[in-house]
Amino acid sequence: MVVFRTHKAEILPAYTTCPLSLDVLDTVHKSFAIGAFARFHPTVDLFIHDRPDFHNKPHHKIRDTLDAEGQTGPFLLLEELTEEQDAVWYITSTEAAEAEAENGEESFKQYEGETPLLRMWIKVADVPLEHVNLDIGNSNILEAMESTGLEYPYDPHAEQLEAFTLGADFETDHSYIPPAFIIAGDDEVEVSYDLKDREHISLGRGPPDMVVRLKEEVAVREGLKVQWHPSSRNEDGTWNLQTVYDPESEKWRRHMPLQR
Repeated sequence: MVVFRTHKAEILPAYTTCPLSLDVLDTVHKSFAIGAFARFHPTVDLFIHDRPDFHNKPHHKIRDTLDAEGQTGPFLLLEELTEEQDAVWYITSTEAAEAEAENGEESFKQYEGETPLLRMWIKVADVPLEHVNLDIGNSNILEAMESTGLEYPYDPHAEQLEAFTLGADFETDHSYIPPAFIIAGDDEVEVSYDLKDREHISLGRGPPDMVVRLKEEVAVREGLKVQWHPSSRNEDGTWNLQTVYDPESEKWRRHMPLQR
């Protein structure tokens, strides 16, 4: 039996800054789920909190409140324009904001008596991937905001009229789908030492000596593609395999975005 080796998705908290209908919250969850590839396995999960004490509260004060409560990581803020633009505010950690502020007033405007605040107005579907990119250093938030017409120095109080987007349609562009990590039984795979099956794979010093793929009927059942990949065999005879989700599989097509 194929076992999917999934990690526990990080939960990104979100807060409302005004009263919002359940329909709006549901739409936000659906858009986020699309960008997080939740129909396969979410890269990041979303939990929306409705805290009346945050309604109409300045963003830097919300950041201060959460820091005081020990919630020091990034979070999202939903506002009135969220429904119209399908966008939210992404607020970085105070640590990340302070690091950018150290570059000086020419790039980061600070206000006396306020903790540095770094925020970006971003399309909901783009949040999961951009959050991961920011976390691992593949993206810089100020550089990302340049594409929206950000003027320097960055001003945390300034309006951001255009929401940042990666410009991808995550429902149709399958290049963003993360790989599937699985464990498969010995009777569920095919093994090949043939050069034609492994020559397209480079491990730095040429192709691997051996490649493995799921049998077609197993791949169809599990919603995966039939492709040769490097693999390693476990002591119990099972195989560790990194393979590819098949987004056209009925298994995933009938899996709707997560709703709460």
